[in-house]
Amino acid sequence: SDVYKRQYQRRVRGAHKLSQKEFVKLIKERFPQTTMSQSTLSRIENNRRLVDAKLATEIGTVLNIDPAIIVPSFFFTSDDEFIKRPSNSTSSLPSSQRTT
Repeated sequence: SDVYKRQYQRRVRGAHKLSQKEFVKLIKERFPQTTMSQSTLSRIENNRRLVDAKLATEIGTVLNIDPAIIVPSFFFTSDDEFIKRPSNSTSSLPSSQRTT
């Protein structure tokens, strides 16, 4: 469900010991044109705002997780064919916070 996806993203962010403020800062460093703010992140995590493909890609990139986990409907065609993620999707997390 969508609620589970948001909770998963929140748990991954928490596993990296990132506050919302720190997480948004990493997104803004990696994606200067982002519309993400701490208030937007809070609304996403509390299931009060939908996540579009752009925000899912930003969140997934910074957390080093597949954006399709957050919003699968944006990353699959009607035939369930995976749409390739951007090639610049390397993690923005400091190496000490990566879980790979």
